Order: sequence, then C-alpha cells, then structure tokens
Amino acid sequence: MIPRQAYSIKNNIVFVLSLPCFVILFAVLYDPHYGLDNDAFWTIWKENDGLIIPILAAIVLAVTALSRTLMIICTQQSRISERVFLEWQIIEILVTCLFGDLFMSLFLHRSFFELLLHALMVGLSVQIFPYAIYWCWIEMQGQRERMDEAQTTIETLRQGLQDVTDEVVQFFDEKNVAKLLVGLDKIYSVESAGNYVNIVYEDNGKILRFSLRNSMKGVEETCSQNGLVRCHRSYYINLRKIKLIRKDSTGAYAEMQHSGLSDIPISKLYAAEVAHLFSTRI
Repeated sequence: MIPRQAYSIKNNIVFVLSLPCFVILFAVLYDPHYGLDNDAFWTIWKENDGLIIPILAAIVLAVTALSRTLMIICTQQSRISERVFLEWQIIEILVTCLFGDLFMSLFLHRSFFELLLHALMVGLSVQIFPYAIYWCWIEMQGQRERMDEAQTTIETLRQGLQDVTDEVVQFFDEKNVAKLLVGLDKIYSVESAGNYVNIVYEDNGKILRFSLRNSMKGVEETCSQNGLVRCHRSYYINLRKIKLIRKDSTGAYAEMQHSGLSDIPISKLYAAEVAHLFSTRI
C-alpha cells in the first residue's frame, strides 16, 4: 500500500498548485516546440506564448485537481495499492497531454493527430519530474512518520518492561530459547522431573505445570535472580506462596497457599536459610 500521506488533502493541494507552476517555468525556460521545425508554428507560438503557456498550465491544473479530488473521494473507505496509484498517475498525465494537444490543435489550426505524438513526448518528459519529486516527498513523510511511530512503540514497550521487570520471570530451555513468560506472583515452585523441570504456576485459580527441557542447574540463575529460593535439591520455591512451614518427625515442609498443591519438602541443607528468608520476607 502507498503511504497514507498520498491521500492527504494538504499534500495534494500543494501538488496540484505546484505542477502548473513547474509547467510554466519549464515552458518559459525551454520553449517547447513539439519537435516541429516549422516557421509558421514558431511565429504563432512566439506571438502568443503569453496566452498559450497560461492556458496549458490551467489545463494541467484543472485535470490534476479533478483527478486528485476523485482519488481522495474513492479512497475514503480503503487505500489503493502502489500499482493502482501508479496507473492512476499515468492516466492523469496522459489525459493532461490529450487535452493540451486538443487545445494546441485548435489554437494553431493543426490536426489533432499531427501534434499528438509530440504532445505526449513533451507532456510526459515535463511532468515526470514533479511527479517523481512528489512521490519522493510523500515517501519521506511516510518514512518519518513510521520512524516516529516506531520510536513511540519502543518507548511504550521500554516503559512496560520497566514496570514489569521485577515481576515477570522468563524461562529458557537448554538451548537458551525462551519458552515461558509468567508473572512471579503466579509461580509456586520449580520442580525437577528427570531431563525436564516443571514450572508450577497458577492461572485463573487453576494450578498448571509447564514442562521445560532443562535441568535444575540450568534454571538456577533465572530462579535466584527472581527471588525463587532453593529449598531442596529438586525444588525451588516462591516464598510469597508459602502459607506456613512446619517440622515433624519426617522433616520440614512448606505448606502452600493453594489447597490443590502438596506440601513441598525442605531439606536440612536449606532449612535454616528458607526459614530465615520466610520469616523476614516483606
């Protein structure tokens, strides 16, 4: 799709007004003669260029103004492709050349088809420059707007990441590919399961287990950086989700806040640290 700046009323008004000015400037500086080496033609042109050139510019103005108005109306509901936009501009130039040729044939009393080829050649060669400049202009506007939008998106995402950095845990598999992104307040524990680890978390009140291809050693850094505490060689635990810690004849256990979870064992090696962290947690 073409940049939306191509449909801008302001941009099209600037283009419609600039195009005949360019035609006038070109005609004054270049003295287009349609390639006809004819003294009578040149005599009429020189004697009436003050009239012919403004009329040709007016034809360009009228055709492009009507064309752009029609384009804006037709594209109010949906945008057009670059191919259709290119075809539209080519037709616009051709129609301008045909009306210009019609005027010149009537004014100079020459055959319409006698001047047609020269009218097309000169019209296309003259108008191709402002059309190319206009396209580059709207492309630059579109690129600048896209860059501004991208920067805004980046800033929004950066702000969002800053807001959730301490509350979201990203788990990677053994190939360092991110597999799970979950809020810290949703995690209950990380459990060893052979060649996998299970991340136990809550979603809408339900306990889910996500199997991650990794080892306890492989997730150690992720867990420790996000406040998950090692309580057993097979478990990391979220202190926020512990309801109470109890000790009986079989050992120490953490009872979790969710009733659907079994108690998590706390080994002697980690018991003192877990108890201290649990008692001092905020």
